[in-house]
Amino acid sequence: MTERTTSNKKDFVFCLFILAAIYSCGTLLYYSQTFLLFRFYDTGIVKEMLSGWNYLAQAAGMVLFMILFKVFRGISGKRLFQIFAGLILLPVITVSVFTRSGLVLICMTVLLNLSVGMLTAFAFSLITAYITEKHLTLCFAGAYSIGGIITYIICRLNEEILVSFVVIIFACVFVGIISALILLYKDVPVGFTENPSDSSFFRINCSEKGLLLLIIALMAVIFALGTNDPILVESGSGLDLIFTRFFYAGGLIIAALIFDKSHVIGSICALASILYPVMIIILYRELPVHYIAIALTDTFFGFFSVFRAGIFLSFASKKEKRFLASLGLCVSRIVEGIIALLLSFFGLNRLICFITAGVLFVPLIILFCYLLTKYTRKFDVAAVADNILESPEEAKPSFAERYHLTRREAEISSYLAENKTNGEIADILFLSESTVRFHVSNILKKTGLKNRREVGHRYNEQK
Repeated sequence: MTERTTSNKKDFVFCLFILAAIYSCGTLLYYSQTFLLFRFYDTGIVKEMLSGWNYLAQAAGMVLFMILFKVFRGISGKRLFQIFAGLILLPVITVSVFTRSGLVLICMTVLLNLSVGMLTAFAFSLITAYITEKHLTLCFAGAYSIGGIITYIICRLNEEILVSFVVIIFACVFVGIISALILLYKDVPVGFTENPSDSSFFRINCSEKGLLLLIIALMAVIFALGTNDPILVESGSGLDLIFTRFFYAGGLIIAALIFDKSHVIGSICALASILYPVMIIILYRELPVHYIAIALTDTFFGFFSVFRAGIFLSFASKKEKRFLASLGLCVSRIVEGIIALLLSFFGLNRLICFITAGVLFVPLIILFCYLLTKYTRKFDVAAVADNILESPEEAKPSFAERYHLTRREAEISSYLAENKTNGEIADILFLSESTVRFHVSNILKKTGLKNRREVGHRYNEQK
């Protein structure tokens, strides 16, 4: 198994381009099916599909990935499984372009977004397995930025591309690239991979994870209420609005650089960005240049996107929970989809949206400050405890510190001290026996001991 401590530029580039290719393909086909829907339905129906059912389908794909990974020991993290999920996109877009039935097109749109959701969850999980924590959100933001720009360039060539057989050719190219990159790289491992950094603000337990999900949900509601007015892609005339993806890319990169430097500061910036959609609810129709309003919305949305993805990328990278890497994005998609459908069904006016967003902003601030204060206090106490434990009078190096063992090697050493076999250790840690043998061999080399029995004896002496 590849250790996270050995991740390098190759890992970063592979993960970056896998996610970028998935996002490029998914976004291009997303816009294509949006334009195709205008052949059969009016603006109201298309809007429901664009930000409602499509988002819920993406979330369903992410949930399906999580269930398959958890229940069937990582089957959805296998490369061949995800290549199959990508190949589904080809018949879907082919049927979409040539169908004469609006109902069939809606079904194909839902199926496409389901597949894209699974592929996205796979890429997120892959990132947490092989990219160091300090580069996680930069990898995510870079991939989404590249994907958005590629989509814009393709769409600018000729708007007819989105509704003709040419989009099928582009889909074949993208699916081929996705399949090749996935095949040349690695599966998402089921067991634990080493992460040298454990300084994240988001070292969370189950109850705190629930609080973070609630915070993400509240932020998603406010953004959805603030950005529900314009339809970003309309037949023909709305194509230029895809240019705002450049602003989204800029927001993503800036936010990722901040978030990777400090999770706390990055989270505060994301919270501050929520103020913009609250104000835009009232001002949007009165602004003289709507492009500016939408561009700024996409820029600030980049901060929220990094926050909702980054906190669970960070969480999943530290635990044996890689299948939860896309949980933040999944919850956000569910909330955004539900809000879009509610707004479509009930037609809430801007004043009601403004009041609702303002009311929700209060508990959002309270929850965020509570979590921030709790972790600040926890880290202060931890720092004092570390100073006490590391005083000259009390200092005593552990077995792992003495022999410079990795966290995984130290963990296996503890089981060797309990006289467990390689098979038993493999079952406990969800590793293969060959991986356990590899770690045992490294332990013997670092300690200079002859066999596993001596390792166990020395470990017990050092306790």
